[in-house]
Amino acid sequence: YGNNAVTVTNCLFYQNNAGMGYGGAAYNYSAGPVYNNCTFTENTAGNGGGVSNYNGSVQTYNNCIFWGNSATSNGDEIYIAGGTSTLNYSCYQNEDGDIFGTPTASNCISTDPQFVGILNNSDHPYSIGGISPCCDTGNDGYCSETVDIRGSGFSRKLDKTTGEAGTIDMGAYEYQPGVDSPLPIALTSFTATFLNGAVQLTWRTATETENAGFRIYRDDEMIAEIEGAGTTTEPHSYAFTDRFVIPGRTYRYVL
Repeated sequence: YGNNAVTVTNCLFYQNNAGMGYGGAAYNYSAGPVYNNCTFTENTAGNGGGVSNYNGSVQTYNNCIFWGNSATSNGDEIYIAGGTSTLNYSCYQNEDGDIFGTPTASNCISTDPQFVGILNNSDHPYSIGGISPCCDTGNDGYCSETVDIRGSGFSRKLDKTTGEAGTIDMGAYEYQPGVDSPLPIALTSFTATFLNGAVQLTWRTATETENAGFRIYRDDEMIAEIEGAGTTTEPHSYAFTDRFVIPGRTYRYVL
């Protein structure tokens, strides 16, 4: 954006790449844009993987999500140089290297938004499930839209439990009970490592609902069953070692 201030509402900015430049999703220069209920994820740049604010510009982010963006130099999520950024009722990643500069944050969180993901909802992987901390934590006053980014039939300002009128969610999507419900297990990682002549499989869950257990397949053969944690909102780690492998061969594992 140049010198013309704009208001952007219900937008998803994802998988954009600014190369070694500034602002993977947006480069704000000498303007005062306002972003309402936008989601910024998997964008990349040299500085400001998510957005870059520069040259005295003033940016405001209301009910937004910044998560999973990356920069090769500074500010994976947000880069502020000579401008100011205000985040209200937003979720943003705030670990080392995520923010360059000092934003003004009010009623914000820095907790994984728990996107539903491709396995659960291939059409809208950046929607959120009912376990997301972004549910019912926005501010209704920042968004006058009655539907989310998906349009007709996807109402805004819903209670995550009842589906009736409630408080707006953060981000471009509103959780729709019965539509966006994720799988019973929120899987956060699944890795395979070749070590000492065997394959070490490890995986981790964020939450589990009535989970009896896991089945592990090597190619098309089931090779193990591992007991789950039942119902829990606490993270759990699991591991299994496959010792019946041949070095130099390629195997495909399914959990």
